[in-house]
Amino acid sequence: MPILLLLFEAALAVYRIRQGKMQYKAAALVRGFAALLIIVLAAFSVITWGLRYYALVIVLVISAAVNATMAWRGKNEKIK
Repeated sequence: MPILLLLFEAALAVYRIRQGKMQYKAAALVRGFAALLIIVLAAFSVITWGLRYYALVIVLVISAAVNATMAWRGKNEKIK
């Protein structure tokens, strides 16, 4: 599971480097889906839920919220 999340983050880093700018919306989506994936896998007993997953899901949700906020702020600043 951690390797899969590491691959998601590596793909996001490569995408950001190739685009040449911060991709807040893409980061929010990737991290939100990663948190959702962990929750779904735990719900279907594919992984054993433990304290480390609480911490990981909390970090992913906070990171997704920050990235979504930054994407929203950037969108609103472009309109003005």
